[in-house]
Amino acid sequence: MRLFGRGRRAWTRFAPVLLAGTALLAACGDDESAVEPTPPATVVAAAQASPNLSTLVSALTAADLVGTLSGPGPFTVFAPVNSAFDAVPADVLQRLLATGNVQILSKVLRYHVVPGRILAADLREGQEVTTVEGTTLRITLAGGARVNNARITTTDIQTGNGVVHLIDAVMTESLDIVDVATIRGFSSLVSAVASAGLVDAVRGNGAGQGITVFAPTNAAFTALGTLPANPALSQVLTYHVVAGRALAASLTDNQQLTTLQGGTVRFRTNPTRLQGIANTVNITATDIVAKNGVIHVIDAVLLPTAPVTQNIVQLAGATPQLSTLVTAIGAANLGATLSGAGPFTVFAPVNSAFDAVPADVLQRLLETGNVGILSKVLRYHVVPGRVLAADLREGQEVTTVEGTTLRITLAGGARVNNARITATDIQATNGVVHLIDGVLTESLDIVDVATIRGFSSLVNAVATAGLVDALRGNGAGQGITVFAPTNAAFTALGTLPANPALSNVLTAHVVNGRALSTGLSNNQSVPTLQGGSVTIQTGPLRVRGAGNTAPVGISATDIVAKNGVIHVIDGVILP
Repeated sequence: MRLFGRGRRAWTRFAPVLLAGTALLAACGDDESAVEPTPPATVVAAAQASPNLSTLVSALTAADLVGTLSGPGPFTVFAPVNSAFDAVPADVLQRLLATGNVQILSKVLRYHVVPGRILAADLREGQEVTTVEGTTLRITLAGGARVNNARITTTDIQTGNGVVHLIDAVMTESLDIVDVATIRGFSSLVSAVASAGLVDAVRGNGAGQGITVFAPTNAAFTALGTLPANPALSQVLTYHVVAGRALAASLTDNQQLTTLQGGTVRFRTNPTRLQGIANTVNITATDIVAKNGVIHVIDAVLLPTAPVTQNIVQLAGATPQLSTLVTAIGAANLGATLSGAGPFTVFAPVNSAFDAVPADVLQRLLETGNVGILSKVLRYHVVPGRVLAADLREGQEVTTVEGTTLRITLAGGARVNNARITATDIQATNGVVHLIDGVLTESLDIVDVATIRGFSSLVNAVATAGLVDALRGNGAGQGITVFAPTNAAFTALGTLPANPALSNVLTAHVVNGRALSTGLSNNQSVPTLQGGSVTIQTGPLRVRGAGNTAPVGISATDIVAKNGVIHVIDGVILP
C-alpha cells in the first residue's frame, strides 16, 4: 500500500566502496598483508557515500535526523533510492521537504528505520517489525523480498552503527489523513479542520475501522466563499466524513452513506459523483490511502443543508406562516435593522400566534400611533447573536435587544416564556429563526398594555395628570396593581377635574404590589397610592372607594404587564 504509486522503473543498485576492497583482496590472493576494508562508520555516512541515495540524504538533513542516525544505534534502515523519490509527484515531494512540514517528513523517514541490526537472513514471511516512528512494517518474501509494498533491491550494507537495505519506494503508511491532506495540497481543508477543532478527530481511527474523507479541493473552498463559524463549520466538515474505509471498488451505484454529521450522501457512477442533501459534487480522484483511512477528492464543498442566501427579513417574507410578522416588522420600521449584519436570533410568532391576539388589540398594536409599542414588542422577540437550539438550557435567561430578558424552559417541551418553540434553527445569512406559537408581550408596562387594550380615556387622563412615569414604574420593586376604568366609565363620570384633584382620583385606582385576583378576599381593605384605601368585595368581585355610593364592578382581572397587573372596572373610583 503506497500513497504515491510507482513512477519510472529506472532502479540503480547501491555500489558501495566495499566492492573495491573485495576486488583488491582477490588480486592479492593469499597475501597476508592485505587489509579488509573498513565499513562506513554510520548509516548516514553510507548514504552520503552513495550517489543513489542523495535525495534521502537531503531529506534526512531537512528533517534534522542526521545527528540521530549518526548515533550509536544500531539501526536497520530501509533506504529509498533516488528513483523512489522521483516517483513521488513533484508537488507532493516539494511540500514534504518544505520547512513547515518537518514533523511529517520526520514521521515518514523514521518509519523507514527499525531499532537493532536486522540482516536479510533474519527476515521471515509475514514478519512485522516496529519502527522507531512507532508503527509496524510487514515483510513478505514470496515473489521477491518486500517491505510493505516496496521491493528490497539490495541488502546487508553494513555500517558501524547498523545495516542498510535499499528499497524502490518511499513508504508513507505511517501518515494519517491530516498529514496526507497536508502534503497533497489540501491546505484549505486542513485549515478549516483546525479552525473547527477537529484535527484530533480526523487523526483518529473511527472506532478502529478507519474513516473515509471526501476532500474538497482548495478551489472548491474558494468557490464556496467565507466559511461559517462553529458549530456550523463543524457540521459542514463532518458531513464530508464517513466511518470505515470505503474504497472506490467497494462502493456501488446509488449506495447511501451515513456521515459523521448525521446526514446522508449517495455515491453515484457514470460519472462518479456524490449526492448530498443540498448539492451534488464530482469525485475527481479516489483511494488516496492514509494510516487511518482513505481520501476521495471532490470538486465542491458538500452542504448538509440548503445554501443560506436570505437574511432574516427575506426568510420571513418567503415563509407563508410568518406573513403577519412581516406586516408587523414593516409597520414598526424594523426591516432595515433585521436585514443588517447581526447576527440575530429571532423567536418568530407564526400567524396563528397573532390570530390568538384579540382582533381589536392587534389592530391597535399595528396602528401608526403605536409604533413605539409595536417596536418594543418585536424587539422583545430578538436576541443578539446566533443562539441555536443546542445552546438552550433549562432555566436559561437571555437578554433581548429590547433590554428585557426571556426565560427558556425545556421540561415538557422547549418554551420561551410561555410560548412553545415549534421549529428551530432556520438559518439566515444574518442569524437564526425559531418559530413560536405565541406573541410575547411581557416587555410592555401598564401604560403600553392599557393603550393597546383600548383604555384611551384612562391613558389620556394619566398623561394630563403627569402620571405616565409613575405608571411605568415598578412600585418600589414590587410592581403595581391598577383598577382600570373603561372608556364608558369615564364618559359616565363626565368632565374630569383638573389637577391636583385629577391626580387624587387616578392614584386612588393604583395599589402597590401585584394583587392578582386569586389573592383578593371579601371586605379586604387595600391602601392606594392616593393615601386612602379601597375595599374589595366578592360574589361578584367588586371594589369600592371612600367616595363611591356603591361598589364598582370588576369585569376582567389579571391582565399582566411588565411592571404589574390590571383589573378592569366599570366605574371610576372616587377617593
